[in-house]
Amino acid sequence: MDLPQVYEQLEALLFRLGIPVRCEPFDARLFGDLNVQGGLCKLRGSNVVVVDSRAPVADRVGVLAQILASFDLEGVYLPPQIRDLIAAHAAQMDAPLAEVIPFDRARTRSAQRDDEEPDEEA
Repeated sequence: MDLPQVYEQLEALLFRLGIPVRCEPFDARLFGDLNVQGGLCKLRGSNVVVVDSRAPVADRVGVLAQILASFDLEGVYLPPQIRDLIAAHAAQMDAPLAEVIPFDRARTRSAQRDDEEPDEEA
């Protein structure tokens, strides 16, 4: 099974779970230096997966597999390759996640630099 087929299988599995996948180009200005390819979010009260359409297929597969690793898929039939891929990503679930900052506290990096006082050494 090649990567585009794996991606389609993972996307179909998320659809069966009631979670749509949106593949959109991410604006690099929004994420700054972070290398973000996608993730699970809530949009108007519903779970949605967003994936960067500019990311390589292998990275998009990784995003979907990582998300699916957080679900209980014991009673769901999966081809062995897909189940093994998700299990491999489940082993990485202990990695630290990025901090989520509420919009009312979020500021651009340039605004933060302008507000910072220079270090004074006595």
